[in-house]
This record gives sequence, C-alpha cells and structure tokens, in this order.
Amino acid sequence: MSGLQKSLRKSMNTEVLIAYFRTGSFCFVIMTKRAIRDFVLFNENPPYGKIRLLDEDWQVDLAEEKRPEQTGYIIATRKLTDEPWEKFKFGELIVFKDGKMIYSNSRDISETEDHLTIQEKEILKTLRNSPHRLSLKEIAETLEYPIKEIKSTIHSLLCKGYIHQDSRDSVNWNHKNATFYTEPSKRKEIDRLIK
Repeated sequence: MSGLQKSLRKSMNTEVLIAYFRTGSFCFVIMTKRAIRDFVLFNENPPYGKIRLLDEDWQVDLAEEKRPEQTGYIIATRKLTDEPWEKFKFGELIVFKDGKMIYSNSRDISETEDHLTIQEKEILKTLRNSPHRLSLKEIAETLEYPIKEIKSTIHSLLCKGYIHQDSRDSVNWNHKNATFYTEPSKRKEIDRLIK
C-alpha cells in the first residue's frame, strides 16, 4: 500500500478532508466522512445553452464558450446553478479522466457515462451504416468535417477499441486513405450508444 493510500485511509475516519488533485489527464476528488461542507458535482454535456448563476444576475451562454464535443464536470462546495447537481457521498473517491468520470467507490458509473463525444458517435454511426469499411476521407466527406478535424476523434475511437484500421491498409491510421470498421465484439454496445 502506498503512502498516499495509507494517509487517505487514516484520514477517512479521523480528519476532515476534501481533496482535489490532478496528475496528467487524471483528476482525483475525495470527501471524508467528517467533512463539514459538501462537495457537489454537475455533468455538463451538449447541447449547450444559457445557464444562470444562482447568486448573481449573470448568465453564460455555454454554446458560445464550448465546442460541441466538449464535456466535463463542474465541482463546487455548493450548487451554482438550477441544474441537477449531485452531492458527493461521504467517503467517496471519484476519478476523472479527460472530463469523464471513470471511477467511483460509491456509485455505479456504467449507466451515467457513455464516454463518447458527439463527433465520436457520428463517426461510429457512419461506420455502422456502411456495408463495408470506410476511409478517413470518406468519413470526413460523409460527415462534412475537414479531415484534419476528425483525425483526433478517429484516434480516440481506436484507443477506446471501438474501431480498427483494416489490416490490408498500407498507410498509417492518420492517412486519408486509411480504412476503418467497427470492432465486431462491441457492435451491440455501439448500437446502444448511437441511438
């Protein structure tokens, strides 16, 4: 057991602790049983609209501030807006990666996170609707996105294991002629996610 784990385990029962720390693309948030103030969180997803802060006569149009594929959580010590904020449970540890909740020791995250951006879903839908593999160029043309813009999304889907590059290709994954298909073992999950 690491020193951090020992310290956190000890503080869970004896001390007031609300901690937020970040390393690389991971963010860890923990609240002990004896915390005086609550932590609350809100999952912000597109489509974005205007939000109004509770204690101010001020509003923000998130559609102007965020790209459609951006998602994430807002964490605070009290509700900031009228949206449905959730309280942290006492003793809860939540781990976020790239704006997505990937672990909680107190809640089932399998139904709360589909972990795909709008653009990822569009690409998966395009591939699922095609009777054959599609090239990066064909995907970009079908969705009317510049190739440059969807390369990172293709890479993300490759890393997540939802798509594969065809083994017959003689080019790298980021070449316009690289071809892709959906992972056969994940097609039921993909179909559920793109509905």
